[in-house]
Order: sequence, then structure tokens, then C-alpha cells
Amino acid sequence: MKNIQKIMYLLPLLASLAFGACNVQVPTPTGTCGNGTIDAGEQCDLGAQNGQGMGCDMSCMTTGGANTFCGDGLCNGVETNATCASDCPATTSIDAEPNDTMAQALAAATGGTYNGNTLTGADIDYYALSVTTGMSYDIVMSSCTGDPTMTIYNAAGVQLYRNDDFTGLCSGLVGMTFTSAQTVYIVITPFSASNANAGNYTFSITSSAVVTAFCGDGIVNGTEQCDLGAQNGVAGSTCSATCTTVVIPITLTSVTVSPATVAAGGSVTVTVVTNAGQAVAVWDSNWSLYNLVEGTPGTYTGSFFATGSGIVKISEVDVGTTIFTDNLGIYNNWTTGLSTGVITASFTVTAATLTSVTVSPAAVAAGASVTVTVVTAPNQVVAVFDSNWTWHPLVEGVPGTYTGSFFAAGSGIVKISEVDVGTTIFADNLGIYNNWATGVSTGVATPSFTVTAPTLTSVTVSPATVLVGGTVTVTVVTAPNQVVNIWAPAFVTLTEGIAGTYTGLVTASTGGVNTITEVDVGPVWFVDSLGIYSDWNTGVSTGVATASFTVTLPPVLLTETFAAIPANVINDVLYPWVLDATKDAGVLTNSFASGTITHSQSSCYSMTVTGYQGFDFMYQTDTELNWDKLKVSINGGILLTVASGQNLAWTPSIYYSLTGGVDTIQFCYTKDASVSVGLDKVWVDNINFH
Repeated sequence: MKNIQKIMYLLPLLASLAFGACNVQVPTPTGTCGNGTIDAGEQCDLGAQNGQGMGCDMSCMTTGGANTFCGDGLCNGVETNATCASDCPATTSIDAEPNDTMAQALAAATGGTYNGNTLTGADIDYYALSVTTGMSYDIVMSSCTGDPTMTIYNAAGVQLYRNDDFTGLCSGLVGMTFTSAQTVYIVITPFSASNANAGNYTFSITSSAVVTAFCGDGIVNGTEQCDLGAQNGVAGSTCSATCTTVVIPITLTSVTVSPATVAAGGSVTVTVVTNAGQAVAVWDSNWSLYNLVEGTPGTYTGSFFATGSGIVKISEVDVGTTIFTDNLGIYNNWTTGLSTGVITASFTVTAATLTSVTVSPAAVAAGASVTVTVVTAPNQVVAVFDSNWTWHPLVEGVPGTYTGSFFAAGSGIVKISEVDVGTTIFADNLGIYNNWATGVSTGVATPSFTVTAPTLTSVTVSPATVLVGGTVTVTVVTAPNQVVNIWAPAFVTLTEGIAGTYTGLVTASTGGVNTITEVDVGPVWFVDSLGIYSDWNTGVSTGVATASFTVTLPPVLLTETFAAIPANVINDVLYPWVLDATKDAGVLTNSFASGTITHSQSSCYSMTVTGYQGFDFMYQTDTELNWDKLKVSINGGILLTVASGQNLAWTPSIYYSLTGGVDTIQFCYTKDASVSVGLDKVWVDNINFH
């Protein structure tokens, strides 16, 4: 029978020859190619349809690769329902009911598109699909109404896959594989039994061959340590032909430094050549670390300042995690001790030189400025210290000449006690600069300048009396060109008008006599001593009388002495304020004490008053200074700090203004996150309402 099939296969070709056709190539069948059965060595066999554009050629080999011919179960290539109905079934219209069980399942196949409808929320649609191993299946809805769910079961009713809302409300399953050839069931159900979830749907079934992972596919799979695809096993590759990691030893080709000689503080460039793709850093013999940057693959370069003096070696090269260190002028691998044959690179640093140091002017009033000029070897970073231990950086103008201006502080003779040129320090020794490291004299004399102490001529205040909330003008006359500040009692910076005359406005906030207790002229402080200003440093009196002004307050209309807790007080629920008979501001009743709190807590109370212009009060604190505070706010505004610290004497507050209408005042004791001091409380008494 098979011989007859072979003759039938050759008849069309023999007929062509009989009719004089020329140049006909007769294919040589493999085995029994053309019998319609795939035999050993054949990829396909469509019988008389071989070579007819159906995916199988005259030699029984597929024209699109393995598994791409009519009959392979895949609807692909040029296949359509008309040319390959077995692989490309026709689109099914609305599903035929009943198909509510496996026994009633409608037949489905790869390449098909199916339209269905869950008639009610309780309707279920079954489709039967034949699957095989080695294939990956996708079943995806392209459209739907309602909210359908897709589930895949085997014939035993075991759920294999399930999806809801793959794209929008439509379901889909992709990449499904199966361990055996079998019939599975596609089950479409509404998301819930509600009729609102029922509706139409359309899904398609496609499949593709599962690609088996192998060493050389460029993907690290299974037990593979690496996979570089075509680069596996190639010379220099980090991955072997069997997908195991190949460790390539790090090599050091050369280390060079340019220039060979440099002045201290100048820069040198180090270049290291090694096998490419490594992170490289170098250490010099001053134990300085420098990271290099790769340019051309395998070449790393970095520039850094030259420090010290004499010969400086590149004593260590770190290539990735491999360290090459110097051994008698040759780099060795630090781990193995093996020599690289690369000679150690070095460069020579010439020590910085100091030519001259000058100061101008030679005498200056405190707070004025002096100019220091240093001449040294060019291209150095230069800074100076004066004998007040103040550091001043200089700026290079002409190469090798560095200049800087700074304010003169203190009084008397001030020396330029140290000059830092790059990394070389020249320090004063009995009026001559020496190299700090070597002790060798430069022969350059130490310059100095004389600072005359500022003088305080007068301090005046106008007007002498002011209503609370108003302002007074403070005028200070002193030596010219000074920066002047005062405490009155708050800190105020004055502005120079006429040379030597400084003026500023002070807001009157505390009732009674307010004294200008301190005048800061440049760096010199003049503080009040029994009504006369004295130099804070020397204690010498200026002979200038302390200035003051009187702040008047509106008349007191009511004083709250806390004989009892006032009816208008809204107290803290968790940490209420309490009456304290042991502390009183002088009316022989009580004071009001904050509640007991711990870290990061607050104890607050508020009181609402009507028809007052302002208020002030007496207070005491026994708290951690600057951290645990008595605070006041008005009408929900920002909490204003009154005081903190261990202040156990009754102290008057400043005057706080009110609107004259309905005002709410809040008193709070607030603690930070740590530390408790003293009784850890604050007290308020004698609140005067004006």
C-alpha cells in the first residue's frame, strides 16, 4: 500500500516531464513523506496538500518552524477557517442553551472566538476545550456587559485557573499550561447572583508552544549561575559554555602620575590602566584616599591636591575588591602576594614658601577693618589666624599674592599669629614665622596691628515717659564706624546716621522704669553698674550715666488674686491648674499653679473677659531652662513664651494688649520630650486687667 502511495506522490511530476516541462526539481521524500501521517524525521505531513501553502513543504518540513502547520492545533500563519477548519473553527454565535453543566458544554477550540450570554444572574455557561502539554493557552474576553467571571476546571471538577476583571469588568486568563493532554472546561459565571451582573460576552482562545529554557538562551534559569547567550564560553566572558560563572583575575597594567614635580597645594593627575569595568581608588603615602573615574574602558583618572613635601608615592591601588600594594617599588596583589610587575608611581612635592606678610593700617579702632596681604609660592590656598584665634581666609589676586579684610576685635596689639599656605602651616615664634612641621624659620617677621578700644560718649532716650505699646528713640554716641546694639530690655540694633551717632526705636512693652542695661559697640560691651556704664572686659567706668524711660499703663480695673478659681476659667480636663496657698504674690490669698505633667505634655487653662484694653500679671517658674516654658496666647493666637528656668521670685510680665471687646486668654505650661528640673511647675498670680 505504501508503495502505491509513493507512486501516486510522483505521478504529477512524471506527467510534467512527459509534457516537456524543463528544470523541474523533484523533491526527495523523507521516509514516507506524503502519506498524510507524520513519521520519524518529519515535522508535518498533509499528504496531497504538502507544498500547497498550508504550512508543510514537499519534504514534510514546516515552512514556519515547528508546530506551525495545519493540524498542529494552532490557528496561525496564513491559516483561516476556510483553509484549516481543524485549527481555526468558525466564530460561534450566542451560546446554545442549555450549557449549564459539563455534560452540556459547548465545544471550543484554539483559534476560536465565542459569543455568549448569561441570561440571568444564576445562568452558567460551560465550554469544553481539548488541551495538550507543551503549549501555553490564553483565553481573554474582548468585550462584556455585566461582570462575568472565568474559571477553568478539569473533568474531575477541580478548579485549575480563575480570573475576574482582567481588563475592566471583563475576565481573561493568559499563560495557562497543563501537565497532560485532557479536556478542560471554561466556565463563565456572573460575578454574583444578581441579574445586574448578567450580560453578553465575547472571548477568544489562542495558544503557543512553550519555549523550553536552555543554557545559551540569555536568561538565567534553574541552576544556571549565568547566561550571556552567544557570549557563553567566549574568551574573556564571565560565563562558561555550561552557564557557570567564570572569575576573571584582575590585572594591573600601569600607574602614572603627572606632573612629576608639583608645589605643595598644587594638583597631580593619577592614571591607572587595568582590565575594564572595575571601580578604582588610590592611596598616597600621606594616607589620603582618592577615587578615580573611568574614561576609556579600563583607564581611570583622578586629580588631587599635593600635600606634604618630598617624594609622595601612590602606595596602594584598589581595583574593585582587589588591592595592589607597594613592595620595594613594585605593586603586589595584597591577597596573593604576587607581583604585577608594575613599578610604583610617585611625584615630588616642593614645600610652600612664605615671602612676606603685611597688615594695613597699622592702627585701627575696634570694629573697623584691616587688610592682610600674604605673598607666597603661587597657586596656594592661604588663610591666616590672628592672636584672638579668629580664622580669616584670603583670596588670590596676582598669582602668589593673597589678600583679605576683616574687622579688628579686642584692643591692644593683635598679631597675625599663623599663616596656612596649602597644607603647610607657618606659626609665629618670638616674632618670626617658622614652618610648623619642620620648625625651620622662614625669616619673615610677624606683622601686627594696634586696636584702640571704642569709647562711649553718651546714651539718651526720648521721650522720657511713654504709654505702653508706644516707642522711644535711643541714641548712642561713640567712636565712629562701629556696629552698635543695645538691650532695652529687648535686643535692638541701632543704625548709624551721622558718623559715630547710632539711633534705634524701642517698643515700650513693660510697665514702670525700663533701663538701657547694655551697649555693645563693636566687640566691646558696656554694661550698667549701679547706674554707670562700665567696660564689661576691664570693669573700667565710662562715666556715662545709664539711660532709662518710664512706661505708663492704663488704669487697673480688676485684679484677679485667686481667692478661688474664677467662674470664667475653663480648666484643663486632664491636667487642671490648682490653687496654691504656699505661694502668693502679696495679697495673702493663693496663686494658680499648673497641673502635674510629664514629658511632651501641656497643662492649660483659659479665661474669657470683656471690655479690657490689656493685662499683665506676676509669675514664677521652676522648670528646665529654655525647654519647659510658661506660655500665653490671646484669642487663639500663637503661644508666646513668658519665661522658663528656676525663677522662684515673683516677676512682673510685660503688658499684653486686648481688643476691648470679648477676649479669651490662655495660660499653658508646656514640656519638651526629656529632663525635669525642680518642682516642674509654673505659677500665675495678680492678673491686672486695664
